[in-house]
Amino acid sequence: ETSSTVFVPLQTGDDVAQRREQVLSQYAAYKSALLAKRVELNEALRFQHFLRDTGELERWMADRMQIALDESWKDTTNLEIRLQKHTTLEAEVNANKGSLDKLDNEGQDMVKNNYSSSDVIEARLIELHLQWEALLKALELRGVKLRQTFLLIDFQRKCDEVLYWIRDKEIVVTSTDSGNDLEHVNMLVAKFEEFQSELQGYSDRVKDVNDGADRLIAIEEHPEVDVITNKKEAVNNAWTSLNQRAQQRNRHLLATTEVFKFKRDVNESISWMKEKESLLESNDLGTDVSSVQALQRRHEGIERDLAALEEKVSELLSEADRIERDHGTMQEINEQRDVINGNWERVTRVAAERKIRLKQSYELQKFLAESRELLSWCDDIESRITADELAHDVSGAEALVDKHQEHRKSAVAQEEKIGSVNDVANRLIERGHYAQDEIGKRRD
Repeated sequence: ETSSTVFVPLQTGDDVAQRREQVLSQYAAYKSALLAKRVELNEALRFQHFLRDTGELERWMADRMQIALDESWKDTTNLEIRLQKHTTLEAEVNANKGSLDKLDNEGQDMVKNNYSSSDVIEARLIELHLQWEALLKALELRGVKLRQTFLLIDFQRKCDEVLYWIRDKEIVVTSTDSGNDLEHVNMLVAKFEEFQSELQGYSDRVKDVNDGADRLIAIEEHPEVDVITNKKEAVNNAWTSLNQRAQQRNRHLLATTEVFKFKRDVNESISWMKEKESLLESNDLGTDVSSVQALQRRHEGIERDLAALEEKVSELLSEADRIERDHGTMQEINEQRDVINGNWERVTRVAAERKIRLKQSYELQKFLAESRELLSWCDDIESRITADELAHDVSGAEALVDKHQEHRKSAVAQEEKIGSVNDVANRLIERGHYAQDEIGKRRD
């Protein structure tokens, strides 16, 4: 050192040169030491900056880790907002990856340049990376939990909406309103058809629930398998029950419609029967042969109408059997069957009786006409016989004899007709003709 150097007077040029070299050497050594100290101080400063930056990043990660480890995802309120905040946090963490990369580059460069604190630097980098990976895993787990909770809540909400809709529609399928008449039940059927269309369209919502449940279990691997399965089964059971009741309601309305249609057709047929029956119950049996024949022709027309009506009655009875085959025995159908059978039996009986009475009336009028004709003939012959004068000569007597012979021939000719009329009268009386007393008197 200069302080310990003994001053030696410079006597020669060599002494000066030697002294110069000595000074320059000492200056170079000082300068080198100064540069070394500067490098050491710069390294120390760079290292301290590194420690400061790693500390800041570590504190920043610790702060985010506290958020990532927060189990607020268990709280289902405002879940969508927390999901948005979590997405923002993930974006912030990913954006800050550059800070870690920068520290990585800085630390590796210091290690590469053989910094005295290389071991500390490498340890800090390892620790930072461990904390970074832990933060990413915690964020990922929290994101999964938030997403799973959100998906579960969303799934349960959809299930509850479907179940609410099903409960709301149960009033439709459990209705016992059968209508008061055909028009009313047709209105009920129209409304129920609208409901069935709505029901069919809603099947997509139920399918979404099932697909969502399967996706949560199979793809999302959701931990709440039992909750999801039970909710799915609740929806499916309610949906199946609603559809079964809808089918029952549809069958009931169909049966009711068919019963009302059957009643309408029965009432129309009975009304037609009563209309014919009122004609058949007429007391008009005619006053002569021609009027009776006109009544018989009218009766034949009624019989043709009844023949057509018989086909309708047969169709109605077959329809009654079909309704009971399809929907079971019904008291209403049995009652209507009895009503139509009773009315049909009555109208056919009245028709048969009317036909018999018209036949009897025809026989009576024919008998009366023939008997009147015979009585008229008798009166005519009698008047002729009593009117004949006695002859005054042979030619007059012969003329009277000729007239008498003509009367006898006429009487002989009428005897067969008289006998026939008497036979008819006897047969009518024997058969209990309604005018047998009158016939007997006329015969006698």
